[in-house]
Amino acid sequence: DFKVTLERSNKSVDIWIPEGNSEDVWNGAQVFLGRIPKTFKLNFVADRDRYVPSTVAVDDITLSQCETLTTGGPGMCTSDQFDCKNSRCISKNKICDYTDDCGNFEDERQEMC
Repeated sequence: DFKVTLERSNKSVDIWIPEGNSEDVWNGAQVFLGRIPKTFKLNFVADRDRYVPSTVAVDDITLSQCETLTTGGPGMCTSDQFDCKNSRCISKNKICDYTDDCGNFEDERQEMC
């Protein structure tokens, strides 16, 4: 058995488990984590029966779009963008979508939604 878990605040959650057995074939997978505001660990966990031969290999791990970029000073956003207090402009359709697009949860606060 093989799986990928995310560990944060002493809790572990399975975020990817392959479907079936690969039978000596590479399987590609993408896992979308969203913004995680605190330190976390990704664990690649492989368990096997000691009497059954098995092989696991992990290759080409990429974390992308992790940074929170600023796009200018306050008031620099266009009319179809939300002006985050940290000088980041996000599309208004990203407000209240359960993803921290501002980087400070401003676009996901209850009073906003």
